[in-house]
Amino acid sequence: MTGSNKMKPDIAIVHRYFWPQNYPYAIMLKGIAEGMSKSGMNVLVCSCHEKQTDQLLQRKVWASERGVACKSLAMPSERTFSIPMKIFSALYYAVWVFSVALFSGAKVIWVGSTPPVIMPLLLRFARCFRRFKIVYHCQDIHPESMSINGNLKRQWVYDSLRKIDAANVVKSDLVLTLSADMKDTIASRPCEVDNVKVINNFILDEIPVLREPVKRADGAPYKLLFAGGLGRFQNLEVLTQLAIELAKKNLAVVTFMGDGPVRSIMERMVRENGLQDEITFLGHRPLSDAIKAMQAADFGLVSLTPGVDKVAYPSKTIMYLAAGLPCLAFVSHSSSLGRMLKENNLGAAFDLEDTVSLFSQVEGFLSSYAHEVMGRNEIMRFAQDRFSEKSVVSMLVGEVKELIH
Repeated sequence: MTGSNKMKPDIAIVHRYFWPQNYPYAIMLKGIAEGMSKSGMNVLVCSCHEKQTDQLLQRKVWASERGVACKSLAMPSERTFSIPMKIFSALYYAVWVFSVALFSGAKVIWVGSTPPVIMPLLLRFARCFRRFKIVYHCQDIHPESMSINGNLKRQWVYDSLRKIDAANVVKSDLVLTLSADMKDTIASRPCEVDNVKVINNFILDEIPVLREPVKRADGAPYKLLFAGGLGRFQNLEVLTQLAIELAKKNLAVVTFMGDGPVRSIMERMVRENGLQDEITFLGHRPLSDAIKAMQAADFGLVSLTPGVDKVAYPSKTIMYLAAGLPCLAFVSHSSSLGRMLKENNLGAAFDLEDTVSLFSQVEGFLSSYAHEVMGRNEIMRFAQDRFSEKSVVSMLVGEVKELIH
């Protein structure tokens, strides 16, 4: 164990990945651990580091500086693992987590939803041997999410996992999720949700002060930006067709910044319509480039396959708003995101299931209502108030302290 704290931990934060590993949730957990330590809690971080890297050294230095205790399991990189090796690695990690639960002495143990369903189930079993409280942080709702994205096709497996995770929720002392829609999905299992709290993720990066943007000339096309992975389950083919229709009418020029398996399909659709100048694909770019693009665009685009907004929350929305960029979100009007955009004049929501009238809806908004959205600096202030690390971590710390005392 590293770090300066020798007392029994108030909370052990357990996750497969942790800073300096460069995954969003791994970085977020670092901020959460720091906030809890600053509040006076004794914090233990339990994670893994890749062999033959300096991840462990960086983590030791950080733990010492922050007064956080740290346990780290050496694991080889899984990037080149075969499926049997990945299974063995997962089992090895699960045994280690079980030992942490038994012997760490932590009053509270915090786990996430990766791998799905397993971590809180493991803690429930460990609690047969030692008393402690469980915090279950659901970044996605499983197995519902796996069913929507097509990774879980056997109904009996889905039903079994749903029952197990419903029990995980009931037996946890605190369940954290990102939106009211996600909480409703848990409740629909059916499942008691009195212990489920809605606290969204926070802005991970410093956003530079917004310089006064160049105002769009009357009649000029709107600059629309999609920044993020071009993967499945986002209805990107429909979004590309919408971009084509808007470009044909000179209503918008559209930039897609990111890579993924759907990119080639999207580029082919654009080429077939001869709109390569109006609809561009920039590939993956550094975050600094993405922020500059957000601050130069008129609207950020968010698109989800119908139903995904009930089991996950599109994190790019928070980054758009933090950069002062209003959003056009292709999600249900009644979703948490759709309501937030409408109620706060942060943009608009459009239902992608209504593809027949989609173009006319977006055209009508851009032609008649786009000028009514909140100003850039006001949007940035809204994002800081709602999604800053300070405010979100403060809420998380408050919830955990109630469990300890």
